[in-house]
Amino acid sequence: LVGLGAASASEFGNVDKSLKLVQQTMGSTDAQAKTLESAIKSAASNSVFGMQDAADAALNFARQGFDAATAADMIAPAMDLAAGTATDLATVTSGVGNALKMFSDQGLKANDAADMLAKAQAQANTTVQDLFDSMSVAGPMLDSVGWSFKDLAVITDVFGDASISGSEGATAVKTGLARLAAPAKEGADAMKKLGLSFFDANGKMDDMQTMQKKLHDSFAGLSDKEQMAAASAIFGKNQMGKWMTLINQSPDTFAKYAAGLDGAAGSANNMASALLSGPGGAVEKLKSSFDVFKYTVGDTVANAVTP
Repeated sequence: LVGLGAASASEFGNVDKSLKLVQQTMGSTDAQAKTLESAIKSAASNSVFGMQDAADAALNFARQGFDAATAADMIAPAMDLAAGTATDLATVTSGVGNALKMFSDQGLKANDAADMLAKAQAQANTTVQDLFDSMSVAGPMLDSVGWSFKDLAVITDVFGDASISGSEGATAVKTGLARLAAPAKEGADAMKKLGLSFFDANGKMDDMQTMQKKLHDSFAGLSDKEQMAAASAIFGKNQMGKWMTLINQSPDTFAKYAAGLDGAAGSANNMASALLSGPGGAVEKLKSSFDVFKYTVGDTVANAVTP
């Protein structure tokens, strides 16, 4: 018991230092910090991650500017996503936080982002890291034209199936959208010849699936040479190949991936739960639960010893 108390107090001290830094960074009240601590304990006790991992995740959210209440809602989805997709927790907390910041005007929530990320990497040849890379490159552009986080994930899935990395595909999309808004002369001529227009009378750009279908249908009747010439004129020689990947893909594939993400609720938690369902998972969960128990014991011991 003495050994357990001493070890628990030591481990509690390390986690407590992180949580104190979280509180200071967020500017939280004691009550708000206590709510976040409770969320961290709950998330850690049902995960492969321990209290220190969860505290470090909260610190990442604090440094991104999130308050205690928001971070409390983000901890469990982020840990589920990291565990279920075998992705580094620090990478996940950074990426999920960036997604919420980037698409906050569209009301994106942490659990929705985690579920879509989990589903997107499962339904196509892509990874969570690819999705984060794609978001960091093209996310601001897509958000500015009203495209959603789901649209970004669908595009990344299609590129992934063609062995195009998230960052490469996102660069092509960002460059291509800019060229559509202000096309060069040859691009404007090619679009006019094909009868393509992607903006309404108020200058609002088409949604992602509408644009892809217009391009797909317009290019369908062209020869290979004509397709390459038109894609080069509209999107530029450097990015034409990647845009042709999007254009030549069936609109049904885009619709299928979008529908998969619409039904993604619970995906991250289901993957994390599957990880903990067998004997190995039971041991991992026991370790995490015992870690939370030691934190609680350490809290009691430390409070008694500190004076």
